[in-house]
Amino acid sequence: MDERLLDVDQYGVLRVPGMFWLGMAVLVRYWALMLVMLMSAQQAGTIFEMMGSKVPWLALAGEVFALVVVVTAGSRQPEAGRVWRWTWRHAHVLLAMTAACNVAWFIYASTQASWEFTRPQVAMAGFALLDVCMAWIFLRSTYFRQLFSEFPEPVKQ
Repeated sequence: MDERLLDVDQYGVLRVPGMFWLGMAVLVRYWALMLVMLMSAQQAGTIFEMMGSKVPWLALAGEVFALVVVVTAGSRQPEAGRVWRWTWRHAHVLLAMTAACNVAWFIYASTQASWEFTRPQVAMAGFALLDVCMAWIFLRSTYFRQLFSEFPEPVKQ
């Protein structure tokens, strides 16, 4: 038996593991990058002026699905509403959609530039491979299927 299935929280449901949070960091990397850039910049507006039209808005939009799952993971409380419960039950699909969007963004960006095997290009290819692996894990793992099926029981009134 998988010992991870014994790690439950005070509500009797599986605890969200560290591997999940690591996967989320990989899947929402453009949001994390933007947050780091905004926090390290002297002025928030200056960073956008310097980047011009190079802000990856499509990549940011594709990662919104995973951001919703991150917020939902933090909202696993008995008081949570039906929207949070529905989102958590379908989190594996939302995460696969995010991975697909990230891979599509990689393919689009690769077709717009000449491929010279520079470090950034190889890093992007590595992240695209990680996206595929994370989608595979979230969709195929029996542990994650069980995790996404569990949500604390609603409060009885």
